[in-house]
This record gives sequence, C-alpha cells and structure tokens, in this order.
Amino acid sequence: MGEGGRIPNACAVTNGRLTTTGTTMNSVPYALRRSLRVRRITLMAVAGLLVVGTGLVVATQPLWAFDLLAWAMPRILWRVETKEALVALSFDDGPAPDHTPQVLEILSRHGAHATFFLIGDRIRPSHRRLAEERGYRIVLGSAYPYDGSRSPSAYIQWLVTKNLEPGVIVILHDGIADPSRMMRVLDSILSAGERKGVRFVTVGALLRASDARPVVN
Repeated sequence: MGEGGRIPNACAVTNGRLTTTGTTMNSVPYALRRSLRVRRITLMAVAGLLVVGTGLVVATQPLWAFDLLAWAMPRILWRVETKEALVALSFDDGPAPDHTPQVLEILSRHGAHATFFLIGDRIRPSHRRLAEERGYRIVLGSAYPYDGSRSPSAYIQWLVTKNLEPGVIVILHDGIADPSRMMRVLDSILSAGERKGVRFVTVGALLRASDARPVVN
C-alpha cells in the first residue's frame, strides 16, 4: 500500500510521458475491506488467546502441561511415573541458619522427608558431599509456586496442594531472604498431603520408586 492509503499505482505512457494513477482505500470494494478487517481482528483475537492461555498454564501448572514438557525435553526431570502415592519435596538455595531448622522441625512433625539443594559457598567443609557418581540430571519439578518471587501464601498453598499427585516433585525455597510466605503454609501443605494419602519423600526415593526409571545423564 502506498502513501496516503493508496493501493500500488498503475502506470501509463501518454504522449511519451509516464503517468501514474493511484487508488485509495475508499475505492476498494466494501466486501474486500470488510474481509481484510475481519481477518485482522481474528488474528489479533487468536494472538490474545494464545497469550492469555499461556499465562494461565504458567500460573496454574496443570499436570498435563508437564507431560508435554517431558515429551519435548526428556532429559529434564519434571515428574516420575509411579503407582506409589509418593511426592518428592525439595528445598532450594539453602542452607539458611534462620529458616532451614524451622523447615526441618515442620517436616519432622509430619514424618516427611525432603531433598535440600544447597548453594556450594554456603556449605561448610564438614557438610560437603559431592556427587558419588558421575551421572547428573536436571531436576525442575512439577509444582513450583514461585515462592522465591514473593508469591502470596494462599497461592503457594493452593498450587502445591492441587498438584499433590503420585510422582510430583515440589519445588520450594528455604534459602531466600524472606521465605515466610512459604513457611506459613508448609504445615498446611503437608497436612493436605496426608489427607490425600500421599507420603513425602526425597527426590532420590521417588526415583527409586519409578515404574520406568529414567536414565541419569
């Protein structure tokens, strides 16, 4: 389309001189203009739905989404196939002297276990246990309430509780500056799991209970 809303010009030679004629949008048939407008609105609506839909999936984390991720990125561990009512708990970015002992106390009250992913420079030499084998695997999990990003306690509780199904890996943080939102609902999350009949275990224990043990790379 040319300047001023013109459709590309037609050219003609008159008396040896090149002349052009333009056609404005007003002269385009109404049916064509309407069709173009409808197509543009449809494309915008589809794009909006994709954005909203993606946002809803990210916020609500339905378990089927992790099945798709596992299919697309099989080398990353999202959840474990198992018939046993087991859920793995993990706590990241610790240890934190003010918070990790409280987490351990809450876990102890419920007979729950968890895997703690520690930041190397926070571990004292006496605590260091490097990998016993050379195989590693990225663990991202299938219930992450963004507690490291100041999510409300109610959202943390809702998201984790709804995803407490066999094979799920829960990701929480005890080593961030302010884990109080997570700490307030951890006891309730564990109680909800007990009511669902699931047992909280380490990531390693969940892997050992896998129906199809993943290859560790």
